[in-house]
Amino acid sequence: LTTINHRMGLLVAKNKHNGIIGFLGLAPFSAASPSPVVGAMLNSLENAEYQHRPISESNPFIFGPVCVATAAKGMGVFKGLYQAMWNFLPKDQYRTGYAFVDQNNKHSLDAHTKGLGAKVVGEFDAKSSKFWIIAYARTDKADLR
Repeated sequence: LTTINHRMGLLVAKNKHNGIIGFLGLAPFSAASPSPVVGAMLNSLENAEYQHRPISESNPFIFGPVCVATAAKGMGVFKGLYQAMWNFLPKDQYRTGYAFVDQNNKHSLDAHTKGLGAKVVGEFDAKSSKFWIIAYARTDKADLR
């Protein structure tokens, strides 16, 4: 988490008692990823397109990890972190976020796709697991500035 925070940012959600109830990591879209799974995702996206353009032209960033405390589930923490992300990121610099979801975690996929409108844009294998690649695109609706 320290590496993520130093690379781009770590957004933290707190409750009224100042206790941490969730976080969302953000990182630059770079082949120099310290994570082997993120590195595998980036390799699989090397020649890919999103919205009919090379990914490199979409001002990409890496979205995640996301974690919400069990006691805070269903309280809108994930949605709040998502909205804070778009407010935090410079509008002209970051337009599309990419993340991965383990294919054994359908609940997480639904939270991203059904809950926040992410799109599945690919798949990859890493560390004996299969992952979906999801993308979040900045829209006027998501841009809360």
